[in-house]
Parts: sequence; C-alpha cells; structure tokens
Amino acid sequence: MHFQPAVKNFQQVWRIFFFVSIKIFIVARNLAYLKKWLREHRNHPYPSNQEKIQLAKQSSITYDQVTTWFNNARAILRRRQAKLRHSFDTTEDDNDNDNNNDDDDDEQSLHENKKRSEFSKSKKSTNK
Repeated sequence: MHFQPAVKNFQQVWRIFFFVSIKIFIVARNLAYLKKWLREHRNHPYPSNQEKIQLAKQSSITYDQVTTWFNNARAILRRRQAKLRHSFDTTEDDNDNDNNNDDDDDEQSLHENKKRSEFSKSKKSTNK
C-alpha cells in the first residue's frame, strides 16, 4: 500500500509527459506552414490579414499567435543579418588593417634598407 501513491504519481507524470510530447510534436509540425510561408516570402515577410487567418487555420493556432510568431521571426532574421553584416565588416576591417600593416612593414623595411646602404656607403668612404 505504501508504494501505490508512487505508482499513481508515476502514471500521472507519464500521462502529462506523453500529452506534452504530442502537443510539442503537433505544434512543431503545424509551424512548418509558417516557416514555409516565411521562406517563400523572405524579401517581404509581412503576411496580409487574410494570409494570417489562413495560416492560423492551417497551423491550428490563433490569429494573434501567428502575428506574434511572425514578429519574433522577423526580429530573429534582423539579428542574424546584423550579425552577418558585423562579422563581414569586421573581416573587411581586419583585412584592411593587415594590408595597412603590410604597407607599414614594407615602408619600414625600405627605410631600414636605406639606412643600411647609407651606413655602408659612409663606412666605405671613411675606409678610403
């Protein structure tokens, strides 16, 4: 008798887990409609009210949830684009700095070579 409540709790936990898993699967599958629409309209990711109603019916979610999903999806896309732009700009800046450093190194080596040649010329003239 002591173990019966534990078994009952386990059954309840399992039942909840099972239904939550199914719900997640259904939502994920239904969100495929939204993701597909977003991929197809990537240049202008703003569905009309009619399209939102249709997507809500297909996805088995509410109109407001569709609106929120698209707002979040657009924000994620903007962040990704900004991150890519930033990494691209940083890469370009690094390349520019490398090129500038190369130019500085070339100038420095030319200057050092010039000094060496002047030094060797002055040494030769003093040896004569």
